[in-house]
Amino acid sequence: MKIRIGKNGFTLIEILITVVLLEIIAITTTTILFQLNKINIKTSKTYEINQVAHSYMEEIKCNHLTIDDKNYSIEELQNKEINFFKDQYQIILTVSNDSYNGLYNVILQIKDKNNNICILESYINFLEETCYDELSIEEKDLNQ
Repeated sequence: MKIRIGKNGFTLIEILITVVLLEIIAITTTTILFQLNKINIKTSKTYEINQVAHSYMEEIKCNHLTIDDKNYSIEELQNKEINFFKDQYQIILTVSNDSYNGLYNVILQIKDKNNNICILESYINFLEETCYDELSIEEKDLNQ
């Protein structure tokens, strides 16, 4: 009596090749997901720092800025560099009067604890009650 062995099943080499391919796919997918998470965190921080910069700029456009529970007008901030801290942000505010009467150049720099910087510059004309905004973002990582 002869016993027949069928070819139903996989060889050891086929199983090993499948496992190696699945590991390569898993490692690649994990790496991509970590990078996407890193990008998402950086984008969230950039958005948050931009929101802080815009809220301070809106206060300045309303001609009052509150620093340490004291209100300042744009005339009081003129030709000065104000440096203060609010929550986890360092804020540097520079206001200069242009050659035209009533036209102010406002530069607002916001830096967080990770040294991400947002620079918001605006020209505000208080005589005509109009303003022109220009936003530029510079991200600097001092740890590199």
